[in-house]
Amino acid sequence: MNGLMRALLLLTLCLATAWAHADELSERQSETRQASQLFEKQDFAALERLATRYRQPDQRFGSGVWKLSTYYAGLSRAFDYGQHDPVYWQARETSVKAWLQRYPQSPAAHLTQARLLSHRGWSIRGSGYASTVRQEDWAPFHAYQQQAIDHLQQHKDVASVDPYWYELMEHLAIERSWTPEQFIALHDEGIARYPDYYPLYFAAVRYFAPKWGGDPQSLELYARRVMAMAPPRDQYMLYARLYWVAAQNDYQRGLFSKSAVDWPTMRRGFEDMMARYPDDWNLQAFAYFACLANDREQARVLMAKIEQPILAVWRDTADYYRCSFSLDEDTNPHLG
Repeated sequence: MNGLMRALLLLTLCLATAWAHADELSERQSETRQASQLFEKQDFAALERLATRYRQPDQRFGSGVWKLSTYYAGLSRAFDYGQHDPVYWQARETSVKAWLQRYPQSPAAHLTQARLLSHRGWSIRGSGYASTVRQEDWAPFHAYQQQAIDHLQQHKDVASVDPYWYELMEHLAIERSWTPEQFIALHDEGIARYPDYYPLYFAAVRYFAPKWGGDPQSLELYARRVMAMAPPRDQYMLYARLYWVAAQNDYQRGLFSKSAVDWPTMRRGFEDMMARYPDDWNLQAFAYFACLANDREQARVLMAKIEQPILAVWRDTADYYRCSFSLDEDTNPHLG
C-alpha cells in the first residue's frame, strides 16, 4: 500500500472514532460546562461544594492539571464580554450579588465578582489589538480592571485561601502593566503558598510573551528561575509545562526556532511528567514536541505507544500523520 493510500485509510479510521474517544479535553470541557450551567441556575450551594472539593491538591485531571482551573473557566464563561447591553451586565451583577449575600465568606463568590468586573471592562475595550481600541474606551476599561484588583485586595484574607486569587491577580496585573518587580513579588507570594498550582506559572508565561512586551530571553530566564526555586522533582517538569503553554499561546510550531527553549531540558521535563502522570494527553504532547524538535529517536518510541491521536494535542490532524509517516519512511519528522 503506497503512502497516500495509507494516509487516507488512517485518516478515515481516525475520523470515524474521534468523537468516541474520551480524552482529557472532553473532561475539561465537561467540568467547564458544569460550572457555567450551575451559575446560570443560580445553584450557589452546588458551586460552593465544587469549589471546596476542587481546592484540594489531589483533584486533578490525568495530566496533573488542577480541576479548579476549569471550574473558574466555566464561571468566566458566564460573563460574555461580547455583550454591550447594560441590562445584560446588570443581570449578571444581580446574580453574583445574590451569591455573595448567601455566602459572604465564599472565596469563589468574591473571585467571581472580580472576574465579572474584569469582563465588564473587556466588553468596553473589545478583544482586538490595542490599535483598534477607541481612545475614549481606555479609561473605563482600566477603571473596571482596577475595581477588580481592589475587590481582590480588599477580600484577600477570605479569597486567597483559593489559589485562583493569585492566578486572577496575575492576569489583572498583566493587563494593568505592572512593573516586573511588582509582578514577580505577587507571583513569588503565590507560588510560595501554592507551588504546584500550575496556572500561576502559566500566567507568568503570558507576562513574558512578546505581545505583552516580553521576549524569548526573558521567558527562558524566568523558566530557569522557576527550576532553581522548585523542589527537585518538579524542576524539569515545570520547565516543560511552561514551554508547552508558550507553544500553545505564542510560538506554535516555531517554538524551537523562535524561543530560547532548550529541548534536552524540556525532554527531561516530559520524562518526569510521564513518571508522575502517565496520561495519554501528556504522552501525545511529548510525542508532538519530540517531532517538532526533530528528535527522531524519542519521537519513534513515543509514537509507537499511541493507539489513537488526540487531535486537540496535535493542533492539526496533518501534524500527527506527517510525524507518523516520516518515521515510517525514515525521513525527517520535523513539523515546523
